[in-house]
Formats: sequence, C-alpha cells, structure tokens
Amino acid sequence: MTAGILAGVLAGSIALSANAAEVSQAPASATATATATSKSMGIWGTSAPSGVKTDSDRQSVELGTKFTAKTDGAVSGVRFWKTAATTGTQVGHLWTSSGKLLASATFPTGTASGWQVAQFSEPVKLSAGKSYTVSYLAPKGRYATTENYTFTSASSEYLSVAKRNSGVFKYTSKAAFPTKTWNSSNYWVDALFTPSDSATRPPVTPPVTPPVTPPVTPPVTPPVTPPVTPPVTPPVTPPVTPPVTPENPLPAGTWPSAKTTGYPAGTVLKPMNGLTVKTAGAVYDGVEFNGDVIINADNVTIRNSKVNGRVQIRPPYKGLTVQRTEIAGPGGEWASKTEGIGYANFTCESCNIHGWGKGAMLDANVTISNSWIHDMPVSNGSHNEAILSLGGPNYTIVNNRLDSGSAGNFTASLAFLNQWNSFTNTLVKGNLFNGGGYCVYAGGEAAHNSQYPSSNVKFIDNTFGTDANPKCGYYGSAVAWDSRGVGNEWTGNVMQNGAKVPVPSS
Repeated sequence: MTAGILAGVLAGSIALSANAAEVSQAPASATATATATSKSMGIWGTSAPSGVKTDSDRQSVELGTKFTAKTDGAVSGVRFWKTAATTGTQVGHLWTSSGKLLASATFPTGTASGWQVAQFSEPVKLSAGKSYTVSYLAPKGRYATTENYTFTSASSEYLSVAKRNSGVFKYTSKAAFPTKTWNSSNYWVDALFTPSDSATRPPVTPPVTPPVTPPVTPPVTPPVTPPVTPPVTPPVTPPVTPPVTPENPLPAGTWPSAKTTGYPAGTVLKPMNGLTVKTAGAVYDGVEFNGDVIINADNVTIRNSKVNGRVQIRPPYKGLTVQRTEIAGPGGEWASKTEGIGYANFTCESCNIHGWGKGAMLDANVTISNSWIHDMPVSNGSHNEAILSLGGPNYTIVNNRLDSGSAGNFTASLAFLNQWNSFTNTLVKGNLFNGGGYCVYAGGEAAHNSQYPSSNVKFIDNTFGTDANPKCGYYGSAVAWDSRGVGNEWTGNVMQNGAKVPVPSS
C-alpha cells in the first residue's frame, strides 16, 4: 500500500493432515521452525516471486490472501515472502471466511529475506468449496507487495483465488481479520496445504534446465481424484505363512529381483479389501489387499503379501514394517502421478514396487532395503522417480535396485531434492541406480543449500548402471551434492564397468 495503503499477499499452500470439516475448537498456536515439511504444497512454489517491491508503509498491518479449498485437506502453517526491510516479529494466522481465527504461529527470527515458514501446533482441517484467509502481522510494515496483480496463474490443483483483489489487509497492532483491498495487490502469503488423500504430492521444482532436446517435462496436469478407501477390515490372525528372515545383505554383486522381493513363491494369499488399520501391533501375513492400506496405528506389520493399491502412513503413527510384499499399481495417468508407498516412520524390506509413477515418497524416518522399484508408468505432465524426497531426517536406503526409465519424465532413480527441508542423518549404500535426468540427486541443490544445508549424508559403494543410458542418467550419474555439509561422505561409488563416479557438483 503505497502512500499508506497496504497490499495483500497471495500465497501458496502447504499442509499436513487430511480431513474435511472446518474445525470449531479454540485456535491452535505455535512458535515454529523455519522449515516446511515435504508433504506440504503451495501456490507459489519455492522460487522468489516476480515483480516484488518493498512498500514504504511503516504502520503495523495484517496482510493476507483469500483462497478457496478445491478439495478436503489441512493447513499446517503459513509462509510469506520477506524482504530485507521487513523487521519485527511476524505472526501468521488462518481465518474462516467470516473472520473466525482458526490457528496462529510465530515466525522464527534471524533470516534476512526469502520465504519464511511457521508451523501450527496442529494442522487445521479445511473443507472443499469453503473459503479462508491466510495472513501475517507485519508490526513495522515494510512488507513485500506486487500491485495490479492478476491472480489467474495463482490457482493450483488444490487451492483457488479470485483473479482480482485476493490480497487483503487491515491496519492493526494485533491479530485481526484482514478484508480491505488496494489496487489488486498481492502480498505473497501462502497457506501450507495438504489434500486429505495425499495421492498426489507437491510438484517438484525441475532441478535441471534441459538442453535443446529436454528429457524432463515439469508437471502441469492436475491429478485425477483417487479412489475411495474401503472401510476398515479386522486384521488377519498371523501367521498364514512363516515370517521371512530378511535377506540383508544380498550376495555381493547381485541385486534385488522378482525372486528376492515381494511375497515368496508358493505363498497362498488370502484376499481382503483395502482398509484403514486402527489396531496397534496388527500383523497381516499372506494377504492380497485389493485397495489402499492406510496406517492409522503404531507398529503395524505387513509381510509375505501383495497390495493392489498404495500403502500410506503419516505422523503421529510410527513403526510400520512392510516385508516381502509386492505393491502393485494399475498403471495409467492417475497412477503415473502417485507414489506406491509413503510417507514417514516406516521400513520397506524386500519390497517389489511397480505400476506407480513414484515408487516411494519420503518425509522422515524411513528405511528401504533389498527392494526393487521398477516399471513406473509415465503420462503427459508426470514427473517420475523410483524414490523421491524433498528433504527430511533419518533415511536409510541400502541394497536396492532402483530402475527409472529413459523417458523424459524421469527426474532420477533417487531424487533427494532439498526444496522443503534439509537432509540429515542419511545413508545411501550398496544400491544399483538406472535412469533419469541424472541417476541421483544427492540432497544438495545449490539453489537451496544456504537455507536447507545437508549434514551427515553418506553415499557409499553404490553402482550406477547403464540399462537406461550409457551415462546412467541422460545428463550423467549424479548431481546436487552439498560438499560443505558437515559429516557428508561420497566414497566407493562406481559405474557398472567399475569406473569411479566422482564427487558430484551442487
């Protein structure tokens, strides 16, 4: 708001859980860290917004963006674009369309400029078709703004905004519902949103600028609404077949295959519908699930089984073990933009994953070992990886065969992209990689290393195959390595012919 008039911020969205009703309890609040989880997605992406200037207005003001949820989901926090001139302690808020405060969170201090993130103490449920406002209090003004902004391009797969005057403001010294507009200004405020059924994940910012014949096409096509998860079915009484002793490690020079992954030959599978597991400690042994398996309990085990669908677990649930299990997707366009297993606090040992556009999506605390991810479908606008993570702690990726293809849709076999968080305490050892733009993105993109530096990330004794491309990937073997990360290690990594793979660039 030049000359004393504020301009509202429009923001993307990111969030955590999934549900459909507008909450009615007292608003949640928190003082949050400056990182967003990889499960969140927003309208504005991770790049710096264009056409931004710092408004000269120094009054305390609440700046926000009005938006409508296209699907049920949840908002886990707020982010906004901060200029170097924006000072003071900013506080983010989420409001109903009538001005009821749903949640608030204080932004951390210390970052001079760029996207600022504050997480709520609990995610807030949103309902499809309802409107909300996400905002922050700038106590000393001097906020980022873009006047005469047409919001057409801002609407994403999950959130929409009006073409004009979606940026709102209100002069105030404390939290207040912003409703005024000025010259269709955008104040670059973003809700951290996750759809209730995270069949789709945040579009990955393409990390490579393709040559004249690009192999990578950034995602543009919205996903098809995923199938409804069938009702809960009681767990199967174990054991149907004896537990399998993990084959870890496989004999030297061999890789996971159909013989060593998925349910063992001769296993008699009992058919069962997909389900939501709510019983802690449940064991499913020798089952063929026809539908998604959603884990809403701790310490669940699935072994010697087949899932004709997806397997999903999110915090606060933990301790999922998936062993000697096949996770089969249907192929086609919808599956090409969906992961077979995700997202946190699970182990996948000797899994056979195929038919999904992304084999696994990782957010935190995941082990994948002795598994084979292969035959991933692609479609117009899909962005595909055997394993994808946009950041997070505690990953162990050991003795796997990760087969991406040669199509331009494949980013990598293993895509560790520090676009939403830092990679920490991560071991990648003894794997075979094939295909992608690069076979491996190693968690340290130069554009994000200052904000999300990696630490204790180790790539050891991996093999870069030539099945999809003589260089492993279209461009080469590996890229995006944070060489300055504390405790990071790159050693013993070779091409399939034995040639040493040098330490990648960032």
